[in-house]
Amino acid sequence: MTKTKEKNLSELKKIILDSINPEEHSVFLFGSRATQTSKHYSDFDIGILGKKPLGKAYHKIINQIEDFFIPYKIDLVDFYFVKNDFKKEVLKGAIFWNKPKDMNSN
Repeated sequence: MTKTKEKNLSELKKIILDSINPEEHSVFLFGSRATQTSKHYSDFDIGILGKKPLGKAYHKIINQIEDFFIPYKIDLVDFYFVKNDFKKEVLKGAIFWNKPKDMNSN
């Protein structure tokens, strides 16, 4: 990953982690960026997993991402609403940015 991409990802990570309760939600990178199969034009897939939906925090994060200049598409997914089969598959290759102590069962 280039220095610019690393910086963008670091800033994106900060925006998201500052917008959630890290004791209630895990945040992770998934997809081609996590599995290192991305192309220069690949998007960033960011998942958020908790025992309850993000609610208003989801829209807050989306608005902050839109205000943040990054030359890549960002897909933000609240995994509370994702089917278990897909969730299990995605989590196998995910790179977690944080993981609450009581989230080990998810």
